[in-house]
Amino acid sequence: MQQVELRHLTLDLWFAMWDGLAELCQTTQYSKRPSYLWYRFREHQNDRRHFHNLVHIDECVGHWVAIQDKFRDSKWLSLYTLVMHDYVYDSERTDNESESAKAAEQYWDLVGLPSRSTWLQWVQLGIQFTDHKRFTTYPDYQRICDIDLMSLSVNWPQFKRNGVLIRREYSQYSTEDYWIGRRNFFVEFAKRPKIYQSAEFAQFEQVARGNMQRMIELINAKYPPP
Repeated sequence: MQQVELRHLTLDLWFAMWDGLAELCQTTQYSKRPSYLWYRFREHQNDRRHFHNLVHIDECVGHWVAIQDKFRDSKWLSLYTLVMHDYVYDSERTDNESESAKAAEQYWDLVGLPSRSTWLQWVQLGIQFTDHKRFTTYPDYQRICDIDLMSLSVNWPQFKRNGVLIRREYSQYSTEDYWIGRRNFFVEFAKRPKIYQSAEFAQFEQVARGNMQRMIELINAKYPPP
């Protein structure tokens, strides 16, 4: 499969991330193996996934770059969380975040950072929050979750294209079942008081809500709700 060209998650940033994490952990045992892991990471992500793939991760990193100074001490932790949050993604699984958190630990250990570190636990908890099933009051986790949801506030043509890509990931469902499920997702998500929890992304709230409502109406026209 052809390699995806990344605009934001560059090799230089990948090395900088590991250097930053090693400094944060105050470790002298940093094995300097991230070049091998870089290719392993890219090959793993370059599979049959259509939306939750390297393109999505790269877009998340682009949003992180724009506000990276807001994370302060957790700058590199937040980047690593975003990089690994969809490492495992299978539409038939319910444990993608848990498995992605385990993968984050595997990479952490392979690089030589301290095992069972509180900083690793920070990353793993952040990954768990990206299932968006629970809220967090911690600002840095809010920013991470908001970045993951920025695909809801893209322009309308891109929003529709994303829907087609996600549909391919759920090919085990009939067309009708998929779109009804998609509608239910948007309806429940729209009930939230806020889609974006952080001040940095609050400006995208109305665009995201508009996209979801527009898609709900299109689905309703084809598959009227009971």
